[in-house]
Amino acid sequence: CQEMCFPLKGLHTTRIIQLMREKAVEEGWGPLEGHRPMLDSTAEKDNPFGLDGGFKGKAVKDLGIKDATREKAENLLFVGCAYASSGEMRKRLAAMVKVLSAAGMDIGVLGEAEPCCRSFNLALGDRDGFEERALENIELFRSTGASRIIAACPHCLQALRDEYRRAMDLEVVHPTELLARALKKKALRFEGGTALKAAYHDPCMLGRWCEIYEQPRRLLSAVPGLEVLEFQRNRENSWCCGAGGGVRAAKPDLAAWTAAERMEEARAVGAEAVITACPHCEDHFAAAGVLPVYDVFELLAAGLREVI
Repeated sequence: CQEMCFPLKGLHTTRIIQLMREKAVEEGWGPLEGHRPMLDSTAEKDNPFGLDGGFKGKAVKDLGIKDATREKAENLLFVGCAYASSGEMRKRLAAMVKVLSAAGMDIGVLGEAEPCCRSFNLALGDRDGFEERALENIELFRSTGASRIIAACPHCLQALRDEYRRAMDLEVVHPTELLARALKKKALRFEGGTALKAAYHDPCMLGRWCEIYEQPRRLLSAVPGLEVLEFQRNRENSWCCGAGGGVRAAKPDLAAWTAAERMEEARAVGAEAVITACPHCEDHFAAAGVLPVYDVFELLAAGLREVI
C-alpha cells in the first residue's frame, strides 16, 4: 500500500497505520493479547524475548572488538536483541563482525550495557514505552564518543535512524552500507566462497522502510561461486516474511502461511536457499523448514580471503 499510494496520493500509509496503533493503545483497544508478553518482557527485562540479563554480554564476549564503555571507537555497533538471542544468531553476529573488521572498520560495542532500542514498542503502538527510554539511550550513545552507529538489525536501524536521529547527531547506518563502500574502494575483497544458487529476500524494514536494496546485492554478487537470484516480487514489491509488525506473535497462522508462500516463490525461481539480512526473517523462514536460510554476512564471511 505504501509503495502504491504514496506516489499517487502523497499519503504515508505505513506511518498512518502506526499512528492508528498508537491511538488504539492510548484509548485502551490495544495492544493485542499476543503482543502483551513482548511488551511486558521489554519493560521488565529490557528485551522482547523474555531473556534474562547477560545475554548481550555473552554474545560479544569473544568477538575481539573494543568495549565502547572503556575505549573510544569510530563506529558503535548496536547489536540489538535479536542477534544476541541464541547461539545460531550469535554465529551470524560473529560473521558480521568478521567482515566489518576485514574491511578495516574501527568497531566498539556496549556489551552488557547495551539497552533495547524498543523498536517493538514503537511497532506495536506503545509509544510511551518507546519514549521513556529513548533519551536515556541517546545519552549513552553520545557518551561513547563514536561518530557513527552501525545498527545490525533492520528493526533497530529503522528506530535509530528515523526516531532517535531527531534528537541526536550521530550517523546511523546498516553494515551493508559501509561494506558496499569498502568494496567499491577495494578495501574489501572476496576470493573464496561457496557454490550456491540462492534468492535474496528484501526485509521490509531494510527495504521499504530504509530503502536499502542494492548494497546487499552488490556485496553478494562479489562472492565467487554465489549465484544471486531474484524473487518474482523483489525490492519495493517484496513479499513480507510474515514475522514483522507483531504478526508472528498475534497471528501465528497468518505468519506461517506468509512464510510458506515466500518459500514456494523461492523454489519457483530455482533457488537452493534463501539469503536475507534480518534476524527476524531468518528465524521465521528457518522455522518453515522448506529451504536453507542464510544471513548475508555468513556468506560474505565465507568469501573472505584477502583484505587490501
